[in-house]
Amino acid sequence: MPLSSSQPTPSTDPDHLNAMIEGAAAVIFDNDGTIVDSMPLHLKAYQVAMAQFGLLFPGPLFYAWAGQPASVIIEKLKKDQGKPEVNVKALMEAKKEALHAVMHTIRPIEPVVTLLRHARAKGIPIAVASGGERKDVLASLEASGVGVDVFDAVVTCEDVKNGKPDPETFLLAAHKLGVDPTKCVGLEDGEKGLEALRGAGMVALDARTFEGYPTPVINDVVDAK
Repeated sequence: MPLSSSQPTPSTDPDHLNAMIEGAAAVIFDNDGTIVDSMPLHLKAYQVAMAQFGLLFPGPLFYAWAGQPASVIIEKLKKDQGKPEVNVKALMEAKKEALHAVMHTIRPIEPVVTLLRHARAKGIPIAVASGGERKDVLASLEASGVGVDVFDAVVTCEDVKNGKPDPETFLLAAHKLGVDPTKCVGLEDGEKGLEALRGAGMVALDARTFEGYPTPVINDVVDAK
């Protein structure tokens, strides 16, 4: 869930962060809510799509489950809300359609991108390790202006058998970079992702604590227009 305080802690002071990553073998970033400010857009897209299928997805629950694949989320909601008839693939397509309609509005999360650029300037390998689908991840990176070519590796849900909080996504990213995962620094904005980072043996940084991180938008009123 979103942190209640926006005050930076000593461990996330920009100078301290720069020094920390300069000692890392690599820096591995989650995407949605970490590199790009897309979480409010994903929430709205989920809610609009789910309303068509008679499901509800409250904002606090969306943030609590952040980082998990869409198929896993929908299966959980189907079970919890007694809607076994819901077609997961059809709902996922409806969500994609709603998201793509607003993809052009995605913006970067500046304090994270500043750190990313610092790592790149120092020659430190960087990767994306996302629970999203590759098409959406690449589109959001391009739409936000961050770009894809800046990264040495991109891992998405299609590349792994076990999504977050399993550490497989981050471990695969470290493998693709050819580095020891225990020598990496990872950035996340969700509890499941932070759990995955710790499971991979990486230094886990919570992007939500960074000075200048955008205030999360929790919208529980669904407007399907």
